[in-house]
Amino acid sequence: MAAHAAELHVLPDASTGGWTVDAAGAVPAWFATLGEAQQAALRQAGARDTPVYLHDRYHRVRPLSGRRGQA
Repeated sequence: MAAHAAELHVLPDASTGGWTVDAAGAVPAWFATLGEAQQAALRQAGARDTPVYLHDRYHRVRPLSGRRGQA
């Protein structure tokens, strides 16, 4: 994934039943569970305060913390 993504998105993958972490201009990373995808996105966001958004299977979007202290 891109080293300096402006924002990250955790998205359901309907074809596999898993989840992807997507950053603009990068190949999405696939994960089997939502928890793994969220942890990876927050880890990638790290101290850069990159916003992370969770898209659920019902097309709702909510922000996840991009800051380690607020996760």
